[in-house]
Amino acid sequence: MAELCPCGTQTAYAQCCGPLHRGRLVADTPTALMRSRYCAYVRKKVDYLIATLDPAHDDRTLPEAELRAHLRESCRTVRLMGLSVLDAMTHGDTGEVLFHAKRFVSGQNRSFLERSIFRLRAEGWRYRDGELYLASTVPSGITLLSFREHFAGVG
Repeated sequence: MAELCPCGTQTAYAQCCGPLHRGRLVADTPTALMRSRYCAYVRKKVDYLIATLDPAHDDRTLPEAELRAHLRESCRTVRLMGLSVLDAMTHGDTGEVLFHAKRFVSGQNRSFLERSIFRLRAEGWRYRDGELYLASTVPSGITLLSFREHFAGVG
């Protein structure tokens, strides 16, 4: 039986995020990119995580060796246990994805919701930035619109 992709699509990794990680395909939507980045964390695909960062992402200010070390450490210490896409929308060359990730750090539940922002560039969709909140602080049934309203002015 084929190994299911960690991104939660119930599709085999070899047909889902695998071709993206190997550079054979490019994510055609912000949701596809977000799922493939989640999977890249699970499978420790640091090169893919770096390649899919938008040039304007804050991490791009780090020296590449430092960024690479940071991502390797994150992949090693964080255990991702499940992904749920809650909402997504695209407006021109900008996309948003709201998702819930089950995450454990040093055995502690640190599950979160994130509203991720993506930009469409010549080379494809890239992760720009995101707003992250512990899942326990977010009401159930949330959408991108209600997320913005709920967290307006927070942070």
